[in-house]
Amino acid sequence: MKWRTSPGQLLIADTIRAHWRGATIWILIGSAVMYVMALALHSELARFEGGPEGLAASVQAGAEAMRLLRWPAERLDTLGGYLTYHNVTLFTYFLSLYAVV
Repeated sequence: MKWRTSPGQLLIADTIRAHWRGATIWILIGSAVMYVMALALHSELARFEGGPEGLAASVQAGAEAMRLLRWPAERLDTLGGYLTYHNVTLFTYFLSLYAVV
């Protein structure tokens, strides 16, 4: 039996073949930046006067003001919640720049 390859499958395979270096660099640098941000935020949470709840309360007003441009902020008192709220928008921004270039 002969396998037929659709044009969509060929396009996906060609895109992966042509952009594997950029995608790998993107993943490695993005992971490193996220790790450094997590370490910095962990340090900030430990030193903040009100602890994680105090930091979340201080950021909540700004998060609500940005609600039209971003999604609602949830669980800002946790490391994952803050990183998701803060860095996903940056990820989208840099991915857009990569696409433009």
